[in-house]
Amino acid sequence: MTVLAFERYPVDPSHTNEFEALVNDLLEHMRAAPGVLWADGMKAFDDEPSYVLLSEWRTDADLDAWGATETAGGFADDVDAALRGEVTRRRLSSP
Repeated sequence: MTVLAFERYPVDPSHTNEFEALVNDLLEHMRAAPGVLWADGMKAFDDEPSYVLLSEWRTDADLDAWGATETAGGFADDVDAALRGEVTRRRLSSP
């Protein structure tokens, strides 16, 4: 079983550069995390500026462990001021 994590961030237009820099740093750390299979980010085209982060993990426990790291928590705190709405988060498991 693997776990797909989906996160969508609606960003304030005046904070896109700051948000992109934070995402690039986050992805570097995420890609080195134990249990991650891959991680990527992209712009959403239907609600600009919004960004989507996707990652696949070996297990729920791996994703939970990543979410408990200082890096993941710090990212959430750092991007809060750059957002113009609530973050959408989904977790999907596959056999």
